[in-house]
Amino acid sequence: MESSYPDVTSEYAAEGTVAHEVAAYCLNTGADASTCIGQRKEIAGTEFVVDDDMARHVQTYIDYVRALGGQLFVEQTLPISDITGEDNAFGTADAVVLLDDELVIVDLKYGRGVKVDANRNEQLCLYAAAALEEYALINEFKRVRLVIVQPRLNNISEFDCDARGPKSIENFVDRARVAGGRALTCLQKGTSSEDLNPGEPQCHFCKAKADCPAAAQKVMEMLTEGSVDLDQPVLPQIEQAPIPKDDNALLARKLAALDFIESWCTAIRKTAASKMNAGERIPGFKLVEGRRGAKSWRDEETAEAVLKSMRLKKDEMYVWKLISPSALEKLCKAGTVSPRQWNKVAELITQKPGSPAIAPESDKRPALVMDVAADFEALV
Repeated sequence: MESSYPDVTSEYAAEGTVAHEVAAYCLNTGADASTCIGQRKEIAGTEFVVDDDMARHVQTYIDYVRALGGQLFVEQTLPISDITGEDNAFGTADAVVLLDDELVIVDLKYGRGVKVDANRNEQLCLYAAAALEEYALINEFKRVRLVIVQPRLNNISEFDCDARGPKSIENFVDRARVAGGRALTCLQKGTSSEDLNPGEPQCHFCKAKADCPAAAQKVMEMLTEGSVDLDQPVLPQIEQAPIPKDDNALLARKLAALDFIESWCTAIRKTAASKMNAGERIPGFKLVEGRRGAKSWRDEETAEAVLKSMRLKKDEMYVWKLISPSALEKLCKAGTVSPRQWNKVAELITQKPGSPAIAPESDKRPALVMDVAADFEALV
């Protein structure tokens, strides 16, 4: 279904490409990411400058890979045709590390929009299966470790499994071959409704989401209080019995459906905007100018000279403001401010607690205990 949609590279994807280039360079040369600060790289028409922030986060990934030791292969191309059934299909693993009896696949995720888990991650399973075949003559690996390093979310996720036998990479390959065969059949004969399986993880980045009839049907079911049948239900125990409409369990079911519904709505807006920006007409809608941006000087130096000619006072021309604790913390990490100096001001910093937010029970953050009675005065 996605084959007729153009590939569009977002600014975030391009930024991730730059981060991967820095990481690969450092792992291949032995340099640290800080040596790349100030370098300019152009990706998909957008120029990026490697700054302190990117270097610091990429270094987290570099340090993890280097600490493994063993034999390292960077940006390794791995054939996966035997698994997917596609001609000349391949994947590129960010880092493949060969230890004594363990194969390690490490993947850098520079994004911070979606937290990625290494647990049975299908992308890394494909890489691991291909790597086991690629390096079979070097060693007979008994274990496989899949690792996601997502430094901007402080997320390092690991998953270990056997190389062979049940519940192993070998078992995944058998299932992947079946799935690959089904996908190739869809390409050859066309996609039917039975082939479509909408759900949050698989639809998240799908380019055809806005036009997918199965996704639309799933949303309609959710809106009419039908069952929430996602791949990994947030509340599986609720789906086994009818839910009374006056029960909070119904609200729980609706909450579980929101992520999928919101992502579908976003896809509809993006698709419509893309078509209308290209000159296509959407019946009943039109493009209008949105909220204007903040006013700014065309040339700040020229504006400054004109304001000085008006004989304005400095406090009328300029705004003086103390830097924020976050800005000071960056100076500390960069070495401009010493740890001793930081400790002097740390006690002067305060931070408001976050507002209560709804999260599934699987969320690692501790649950807040709401003492409603404390908000009321005892009258008797």
